[in-house]
Amino acid sequence: EAADGSDSKGDVLDRLVAEKLLYLKAIELGLERDPKVQKVMINTLLRDKVYSTVRNSDFPEEELQTYYQDHKDEFVIPEKVQVKRILIRVTPERGEKEARAEAERLRTDLKADSSRFRDLASEFSEGPYKRRGGDIGFVAREGKPGLDPTIVEKAFSLEVDALSDVFKTREGFNVITVAKRRERVERSFQQVKGAVLRKLKNEKLKDLYDSYVSELKTGADVSVNSDVLDSLNMSPALRSANPLLQGRPGLEPAAPGTPKLERKAGKPPLGQD
Repeated sequence: EAADGSDSKGDVLDRLVAEKLLYLKAIELGLERDPKVQKVMINTLLRDKVYSTVRNSDFPEEELQTYYQDHKDEFVIPEKVQVKRILIRVTPERGEKEARAEAERLRTDLKADSSRFRDLASEFSEGPYKRRGGDIGFVAREGKPGLDPTIVEKAFSLEVDALSDVFKTREGFNVITVAKRRERVERSFQQVKGAVLRKLKNEKLKDLYDSYVSELKTGADVSVNSDVLDSLNMSPALRSANPLLQGRPGLEPAAPGTPKLERKAGKPPLGQD
């Protein structure tokens, strides 16, 4: 140990040797083909070779202001309502008549005491927000993924704390209420200047990414098996499982019997052994 308490030169050297040996062993074991490792390598490549030249100073304020004026609607906070919902599903054991009757019973209880919405939703609702007392959260007029548009339309027609009639969607019979409402807010350039800069910068980075990948493709021998590609189904499932596909449409494994993707000897597909 050095006099000042720090590691000696020998300790530092031992650590560097150990790290180098571990790195070489990882390469020997083919760990560079691990999707997570490849993702790190890709991000490092893009950072060093593609994105490193982009600076905030590349975007003068005049350009930011022009973009803001041309895209004002993108920086508006839309009107939103906080929706709470009770869903009663139609099942083989409970037909439409019985499901509607159950929803009507709950609505009657809520008319008598609307403060019980959370408790009744937690006990009786069969929707995905049951554990949150039926609270879907704040929703804009364009809706949110997985939420039936009819619910959004009904919600925006209600006053705060008002209770909807029982109505049917493809999932079953619903009773909703609006807990809060947020009005549309238009923000000034100074309020969104940072967001405008990020947006322009991201567009520049995307252009650089597309250009760099295009150059790589020009010098690469890429072949696509169209039959196999056509047999695959688009799905977000594999995207979450494979970091290399995050941010891009996923590919769901095809049904049994579907031919596998072809590969050249010695060149495994990206992310596979």
